[in-house]
This record gives sequence, C-alpha cells and structure tokens, in this order.
Amino acid sequence: MTIFYLLGALAFVLGIWAPSVGLALPLVAVFIHLERLPVLYTVHSADLRLTDAWLIAFVLGLGIRLLLKRVQLSFWVFRLLWPLALLLVWIGLSVVGVYVRFPYLVVRSLVAYIRLLVTSLYLVGAYLSIRNSRDAWIVSGWLVLGSTVVLWVMLRQWASNVIRGSHTIHYLIWVSSSWRYGSIVSYNTVGLLASLLAVVSFIMLFAIRSKWRWLAILFLIASLLSLWLVKSRASALGLVVSLSLYLLYRFRDHLKYALVGIVVLLGGFLLLWNTRSPVLQGDLGLGNRVLYFADALKVFLHYPLIGAGWEVNGRAIAGDVTKVASGYVYIAPHNSYVQILAELGVIGFILLILSGWQIGRYVVAALRACKSESLKAALTIWSFVVVTILVWLNGNAIYGGNAEIILLFTSLGVIVSLVEQVLHPEVITSVESLSV
Repeated sequence: MTIFYLLGALAFVLGIWAPSVGLALPLVAVFIHLERLPVLYTVHSADLRLTDAWLIAFVLGLGIRLLLKRVQLSFWVFRLLWPLALLLVWIGLSVVGVYVRFPYLVVRSLVAYIRLLVTSLYLVGAYLSIRNSRDAWIVSGWLVLGSTVVLWVMLRQWASNVIRGSHTIHYLIWVSSSWRYGSIVSYNTVGLLASLLAVVSFIMLFAIRSKWRWLAILFLIASLLSLWLVKSRASALGLVVSLSLYLLYRFRDHLKYALVGIVVLLGGFLLLWNTRSPVLQGDLGLGNRVLYFADALKVFLHYPLIGAGWEVNGRAIAGDVTKVASGYVYIAPHNSYVQILAELGVIGFILLILSGWQIGRYVVAALRACKSESLKAALTIWSFVVVTILVWLNGNAIYGGNAEIILLFTSLGVIVSLVEQVLHPEVITSVESLSV
C-alpha cells in the first residue's frame, strides 16, 4: 500500500509542478479494472478507491498552483459549459426527489451523485492542465499509451492461445484467475479503447508529418484487430459514426471520397455485427439490453417531466430490480440516453441536448478560426473522441467513476481549453501559463 500512497503524493506534486504529466495518474482508472484497485472506504456499496484519491490530490495540487502563481481564471468558460453545469445541478435536485418518493434509496442516489461530481473533476483537471497544444498532445499520448498497453496484452494472450491450438479462446484479460497479469481491465472498456485508438490513429494519418505516419498505421491495425477480436458492437458503431463524420469533414470539398470511405466502414460494421467473437463467450453489444428499454419507458411515462430520480435503478437493491412506481419494474437500461429520460425526465434530457449543442457550436467555430495546425489537429482528435464515446453510451449507463465517463469528462476538459486558446487567446496570454 505504501507505493500507492507515494503515487498519490506524486499526483499532488505534479498537480503543482507539471499538470499535463500528472494527469496520467488519475487516468489510471481508465486502464485498470477498478475491482483490482485497493478500496480506501466504502459507503453503501460505493467504494472510494485509490484513483479517486489520486484525482482529488491532483486537483488540490492544481488549486495550490493557481494560488501560488496568482492566476486569475476567465469566466468565459462558464458561457460554454453553463448547460452542463445546470445538468449536474438538476441531477442533484433529482436526489431530493428520490428522498421524497423513495427515502429508502436516497443514500444510494446521493452517493452516486457525489461519485459523478468527483468524476467531473477530470474536466477541471484537464482544462487547467492544458495551456497550449503541447500539453494537449501530452494528454493524447496518455490515451494512446494506455490503450496500446491494454490491447497489446490482449493480443499477446490471444496469439499465445492460437499457437497452442486453442479453438475456444476466453477473454483472459478479465476472466482468468490463473493468468499472471490478473484482471487488467473491464471487458466493457476494451472495445471502447480499441475504437478510440482507431479514431486517434486514423485522424493522425492526416494530421502528422509523413515520416511518423507508419506509427499511426501500426496503431490503426492493432486497434482494428482488437476490435474484431472483442466484437463490441457499441464500440464498432461509435467508430463508424465518428469516422464517417470525420470523412465528411475532411473531404467536404470531395464528397465522393468521403462516401466511398463511409461505404467501406458500413461494410466492416455489418461484417462484425454478424460474426461472433473468437475471444469472448457471450455478447458485449446492445443485444438483449433493448429488452430493458420498455421498463424504462414506463418509468418515464410515469414521471415525464422530472424523472424518477438519479440512480433509482436495479443497482440499488439485491436482485437488480427496483419498484419505482405502482405496478412498474425498472431495470437499468444500459443506455445513457434512455436512463436520463427515465431518471431525469424531459428537463434533464433537454439540458443534455443543450450541453452538446453549446459545446459543439463552439468547437465548430474554433475549427474554422484556428490558424495553428497543431492546435487544429489536437482539437479535431479530441472532438471525435467525444463523438465516439457519445455513440458508445447507447449501450451503457452513466454511473460515474466508470472508464467511459472519466474519458468523457477528460476529453471535454481538453476541448474547452483548446477552444479557449483559439477563440480567446487573450485569456491564455494574459496570465502566467499553467503548463510545464
């Protein structure tokens, strides 16, 4: 345990001295299965893990850096993020609704809300860590490095089994207790990491100098092979949608090239959809999760305006079933958008749409106005990383603290900083840099 506490102290020090480097420590939560990390404290089945402590220590270090350098932060960022801030406030108010309607679930709902707020600190940490394109590329490197290590371990184990002649290959990253690496990453996360690495690698083919393109090609091949092995349909769908939009953006003056690329992507997606994974037993795609949507719809129709309340779902009590309305049974829908409709109602869903619209229009404006190729490339990559995650959330719920939400908040923090550098450079140049 001593080494973990030392790493927490290192996260604090790097938050003060080198934020873009220090952000790597709390991001470990994306690449390491949370069940493998020591638990510091447990409240009603919600665990405070070491990565949470590292994140809090890192953000505290950033705060001290702000105080020491007497940095005056601009309030411009609130104009960009006000719908998202209101959404987080609305989720908090929904916890009050849980207390009124389902008092036996309020502790679980409150703890889940606090977990989400802690996860949102990744946005704050990423935003304050990135003051120039160099910082953005450093954080991009953490995403690429972590994804590459996870996928390399999986590919190595798969190749080893193929050499031994195994025909039914289990997904040893998460099910094997005898494997010396143990459970490295959640099985749900591997497909997402593969799709994100593919998106980053593909865009880098057009964004970096030619002598480094061979590296992007290797990453792209490895990520596509990994995605084919795990057969995560939600991840493949996120990749197809993201790259299709990128092709339309990249070849907007030559749409025929974009359309050819989109046809190839759709063909690969249909091929993957209709084949079974050679490394997994079972289905990681949308599958029978759709069956849960009807129950969530009943809950939404019973509480259409304000929703049933945050985390009033099957995770609250044993059996994965919670009665949230007379005669209705609600099982977690494993779809973030259906979940928001059921738990936060129309108001929460509108705030979600407004959040995406507000950030999206600023990103588009920044891409049009950007003069720096480095900044533009970084902003493009992180924007399509967000698109991939948003599509992927069609097959997963929002719990806070899970890898996809950590990546989403981190990506939004990077994007906000880059947009600020393009549209409001005076904010960056008028204060002392927070970068290394």
